[in-house]
Amino acid sequence: MKKSLVALGLAQKELIIKLRKIDEDANDKQRAIVCAQTDAQEYTIYAGKHCESFASLAYGGNSQGDRRLACHAELNSIRAQQVRKVSASIP
Repeated sequence: MKKSLVALGLAQKELIIKLRKIDEDANDKQRAIVCAQTDAQEYTIYAGKHCESFASLAYGGNSQGDRRLACHAELNSIRAQQVRKVSASIP
C-alpha cells in the first residue's frame, strides 16, 4: 500500500506542476489546478469509504485488515495510472 501511495502522490504532484507551467489563461489554469486538488481530496474520501466497505465483507474476520490494504493498493495504483495519463495529455 505504501508504494501505491507514493506512486499516486508523485503522479498528482507532477500533474499540478504541469498545470502550473501550462501557457493558458490564468483563470482557466487556476480553475484546473483547484479542480485537480479537489479531485485528489475527493478520491481519498471515496477510496476510504469503498475500501472500508470491501473490508467489511470479511464480517469482522482476520482478513478484514488485509482486504482493506489490498483494496487501497489496487485503487491507488489504478488512480496513479489515470492521473499519469491525464498529465501526459497536457502539452
